[in-house]
Amino acid sequence: MFRYLCANGLLLIGLPLTARADPIAPPFAIAGIADTVPVLDGKLDEAAWSSAPVLGPFVTIEGQPATNETTARLVRFDGTVWIGFRCPFTEGATLDVKQTARDSDAWTDESIEVFIDPGLTLRRYFHFTLNANNVQRDESGDKAGSPPFDAGWNGTWRSATSR
Repeated sequence: MFRYLCANGLLLIGLPLTARADPIAPPFAIAGIADTVPVLDGKLDEAAWSSAPVLGPFVTIEGQPATNETTARLVRFDGTVWIGFRCPFTEGATLDVKQTARDSDAWTDESIEVFIDPGLTLRRYFHFTLNANNVQRDESGDKAGSPPFDAGWNGTWRSATSR
């Protein structure tokens, strides 16, 4: 069960959703096993993160390569999956972050998005969004449903960000 999301720095990411002549394959990795539970502080400076597989490159929601080299790492401990992101930001750039309430439109800010398809159906999924101010949004979805997503669904997860 996915319960936690940890983010460090922020940049809008997503899987390629639009047709491209040169599609970027979605990143894939098997989560490494951590010896101890990672500290949820928005920093990726523990040993568990340094030995975890690195995911990337990522793309923007438009399917274009990300401007900055965002990476993610996966670890698991005691039945929990931890996802840590490192999202470098251009020196002197201003983060565009306006959303402050849970389940607000956090994807419109500098944010990360994670889609999890637990059954590998390419139909049913869970969608998690976290902006630079640690504002969460989540929903469940079924592409065959009407509507195709349930924004009222609230998963059990914690998060932290740092800059």
